[in-house]
Amino acid sequence: KKSISFSNNSRLIASATSSSSIRGMSLNLVYLDEFAFVDNASEFYTSTYPVISGGKTSKVIITSTANGIGNMYHKLYEGAIQNTNEFKPYRVDWWDVPGRDEAWKQTTIENTSPLQFDQEFGNSFHGTGNTLISAEVLLALRAIHPVLEQNNVKIYEEPLPDHNYLMFVDTSRGRGQDYSTFTIIDVSVDPFNQVCIFRDNNMSPLLFPDIILKYAEHYNMCYVVCESNDAGQVVVNGLYYDLEYENVFVESMVRANAIGVTITAKVKRMGCTNIR
Repeated sequence: KKSISFSNNSRLIASATSSSSIRGMSLNLVYLDEFAFVDNASEFYTSTYPVISGGKTSKVIITSTANGIGNMYHKLYEGAIQNTNEFKPYRVDWWDVPGRDEAWKQTTIENTSPLQFDQEFGNSFHGTGNTLISAEVLLALRAIHPVLEQNNVKIYEEPLPDHNYLMFVDTSRGRGQDYSTFTIIDVSVDPFNQVCIFRDNNMSPLLFPDIILKYAEHYNMCYVVCESNDAGQVVVNGLYYDLEYENVFVESMVRANAIGVTITAKVKRMGCTNIR
């Protein structure tokens, strides 16, 4: 049964989490369970927020097991922790449940795995995402301060004579959403060392080649691998043809418009395999 009516004219409604499920209703309390696992959670929350905020006494309760970082539930919870939204954060850890102790934890891990235990009981956003690099490795990494930071560029190490560098470029449309980025790697050392990064979500594809050229020349005329999808074609053509920087990856010397690398699912799989 999808709804229950009570004698005081109130109703309890159960509904799927679709963008139109509660649109147009007047609600006093909304309870969203396992919200981190809802498909299109951001779209659902955006479409239902006017209903939630329509009443002065309306309340929202959201509960969920953690399911990685970056989703709508993670953003709302982090906002509550940082006091940047109106939600109040609460958490229930496995040891708060009567009957669960270290012996129960050990037995559960033996019957599943440490990763599964963290996913279901650990209350850790970092331990629940299916990431290319394990969460333990990511959490163990520590950032260092750049030696120079200006105009969305961070330099961690100045170029060294006789060192070889590679620059990898990813291009956006420069409309304030996705970011245009590049990273420069010193491949003369083992392990490889990241020495410079650029990140800007308002960089025009028409201007980006000039920035790339400046730092490619600065880092010993480094070899540039530039994505050629979408706006990337404008950038790599501007770098290669207009600015005449020839130390650029070329997919084919025969096929037209083959400057740069076309990113496909196959190319991504190969890249992820090499990273592992």
